[in-house]
Amino acid sequence: MATFDSKNTLTVNLSNTQPTTVDTVFTDRVAMQGNTLVTFDLIGVENNIVLPGVQGLLVNFGDSDVTTFSPASFSGSAPVPLKLSTTTYKHTYYQSQSGVNLLSATFSILYQPQASAKPLSAKHIIEFQHSSKNIVDKNLEVLNCQLFTYNGTPTPIINVESGENAIYTFAYHGSSSATPISIQL
Repeated sequence: MATFDSKNTLTVNLSNTQPTTVDTVFTDRVAMQGNTLVTFDLIGVENNIVLPGVQGLLVNFGDSDVTTFSPASFSGSAPVPLKLSTTTYKHTYYQSQSGVNLLSATFSILYQPQASAKPLSAKHIIEFQHSSKNIVDKNLEVLNCQLFTYNGTPTPIINVESGENAIYTFAYHGSSSATPISIQL
């Protein structure tokens, strides 16, 4: 059986070219379930640009109000371009509620174009629809399912087992409404 500390993994690939006249915004929507280790891969971001080039990267993972700035570093080749110091970021998202949680991570790559005093940015907004793993996170496992007749209607009875080896019985009545008859938790 799975436990609360089990993790899923997800990779989000970000790519863009250097904006030349206006800021650009890219939006990606992804879904994840339960505790998830997300790898943000910036390998597709245009990064090897002649001076003034890349200034840095603003990162907010969306599950707090903290935004961090990672300045670009010199690559050491001529003419000396500035490059992002890291092209892979990892962050673990924890689902602490049973319903759907919406998060938005943002990555803003700041570029300094030759003809402008104002830096231009390529902003990536990654919208997560984050939900719990339901039956797995609750440590419930289906043991068996049987079909009986209740008031002339076929009624399934399902036995589940918890992580503490307790067995619970669920029964549903009605072909279209699926109204529970008894739930013993």
